[in-house]
Amino acid sequence: MLSSTLKKLLCAVVLFIIVYGAVAQELPADPKAPRSSKKTSKKVKWADSTTIDDEKLGHVKVDMKMFKEKALQKTTELSNYITLITNKNTSRADKNKGVDMACKLFVNENASVEVSNSNTKKITKTNIRTYLTNLTYLYGHFDKVVIQYVDITYVPEFRRGADGNFYSVVTFVQKFEGFIDGKLSYGDLTKKDITVVLKNYTKVEADGVLKNKWDVYLSDIGVKETVKMVNTFN
Repeated sequence: MLSSTLKKLLCAVVLFIIVYGAVAQELPADPKAPRSSKKTSKKVKWADSTTIDDEKLGHVKVDMKMFKEKALQKTTELSNYITLITNKNTSRADKNKGVDMACKLFVNENASVEVSNSNTKKITKTNIRTYLTNLTYLYGHFDKVVIQYVDITYVPEFRRGADGNFYSVVTFVQKFEGFIDGKLSYGDLTKKDITVVLKNYTKVEADGVLKNKWDVYLSDIGVKETVKMVNTFN
């Protein structure tokens, strides 16, 4: 028969094996790796609306679907005007008209635009009208210009400006391509931030009731990075 001491020792060994085996199943193969969790991560759903707490307007509910649609619409309209004014077949009168129409997409003409040089990496800043006017001369030799926006990210938070409007930011990557005689002569990818303005105004409805309305305008455009794809001018 086993002695009392040996029995205790065997029990301790069995207990150690059971406990260690249970713990080992929970440990990752790599001791330095984080322990896995049995909980599945939940996908974050974009809120259909957000609320702005304002001293004058009170609790203002903003339809985020409307905001995204209008922000994208104004950004797309801007690219359409840039396509028009950089085409060499567009008359000077129509280019000037295109500049005027594009400026109306902005909250005011004090909106600034950052321009980056893909060679020197230098960034300069100018106002929106000067920027657009310069485009009519700098890129006015293209037969065709294609501008696309990808990786668009909307920030669902707003801050109230000194002018009483509400400001948010849209980040995206702009792909610019200029063609001459059907061939790509210049192209770049630029990561940009556009400050988007949510502007409140009142309108009398058909029933004679005065209601608060919202519209979206563009404001300052910042550049984070420009990567040149093609440049046959150098």
